[in-house]
This record gives sequence, C-alpha cells and structure tokens, in this order.
Amino acid sequence: LQRSVAQMQAARDVAELEYEIAQKGLEAVHTRIDAGTATLHDLDDARGQASERFIALQDVTFEKPTNPTVSAIPSPARSRTFSNGSRQSRRRKSR
Repeated sequence: LQRSVAQMQAARDVAELEYEIAQKGLEAVHTRIDAGTATLHDLDDARGQASERFIALQDVTFEKPTNPTVSAIPSPARSRTFSNGSRQSRRRKSR
C-alpha cells in the first residue's frame, strides 16, 4: 500500500509539472499573439493542451489508492457462486 501511495504521489507530481508546462506554453502563445507572430489556431492548441493537462491533474488528484488484496476479493453482496459454478446476482426484485 505504501508503494501504491508513493506511485500515486509521483504520478500527481508529474501531472502537476505537465500542467505547469502547458500553462507556460499558453502564456507564451498569448505573448506571441500580442507580438503578431502566433495564430488563433496556435492559441486554440495551447488552450486545449492546458485543458487536457488540467483534467489529467484532477484525475490523479482525486484518484483513491487501491489495495490489490482487497479489490481481488469478490463482494458477497453483489453475487454468489454456486457449487455448479453458476453465479446469481443478489438484486432485489421490485414489487
């Protein structure tokens, strides 16, 4: 679990750095727009990159660490396996 948390922190650090780079790229395109050397297409691309990096950062930030031992165990509340190997869902029937 500690390794998983460390990997998640490293992934968050990378995502944060990628977002910062995209933000700096967007600032650079704004400067180039002001100087007349960039197009609106360049600005749109830079905004798209910054947006994608922000979403990736949010995904990593709000991701919960998983415990592989726990996630590998099936939940008895969802289904059960019978001796013949068939499975039955435990959904309640609506009345």
